[in-house]
Amino acid sequence: MFEIKMPEEQCEALANIIKNEDLKSYSKHGKQCITSLMKAVILGDRTAVFQAGYDMAQIFIHTPTLIFWSKAERFLRKAFDSYDDQIKFAAKFNKDNRDYIQNVKKVIYLIDEIDEDEKIDYFATLTRAFSLTDLERDLYFKLAKIITMCTSFELEYLEKLSDDFESENNIWIFSLQLYGLFAPKENDRKIYVLSDFGKALKQKSLNFENGLNGKQSFSEYKQLQPPQNPIPRWDDFKTELKIEEI
Repeated sequence: MFEIKMPEEQCEALANIIKNEDLKSYSKHGKQCITSLMKAVILGDRTAVFQAGYDMAQIFIHTPTLIFWSKAERFLRKAFDSYDDQIKFAAKFNKDNRDYIQNVKKVIYLIDEIDEDEKIDYFATLTRAFSLTDLERDLYFKLAKIITMCTSFELEYLEKLSDDFESENNIWIFSLQLYGLFAPKENDRKIYVLSDFGKALKQKSLNFENGLNGKQSFSEYKQLQPPQNPIPRWDDFKTELKIEEI
């Protein structure tokens, strides 16, 4: 029988997992130890922690749904390569403990919204970028929200594009511009280019491992520029793609 915990308790549990210094020595002993930790979290099996031989008694074990913790495990494994990464993430929120817990709650809500493993990976990469670069908190959460709304196919399509990609409208572009990732090119409404949101998402998540390669880094809201041309209406889109009413 699983014990249902209040969201505040779940948030504190995940916050403790990310911050707790015991993980530093715990992670040194390899995958089996991390597996034991996640077994304790997912199944509520406190003995798994002690069987691994490390004192994790200060971490309170909470068990929301197995599906959620399966996603959370995947996220934690990919977002934090080391304890130092965990410290850097916590430091972004850690002006006071209340602020830290509230921001971890936002992360939990986002994990819970995500419905595909590939999107968990993109969110984990975004979180690595947040920990390791100067990506501001508000833009981090905005880009994370965009990840939850897109499908993995849309994100994969975007990942393969170059920053200077240009194209006439098509169904991919129309779908992605609904999330603010494409915009009409200045002085040419028939051609679409990546918006600054689209470039930021590629830099900080989809193509983060490729580095900037001399390109401008988008790390703050104030750096982003709105499109110069208005976003087309549905009637405009139907005309461009010659869609007929049924």
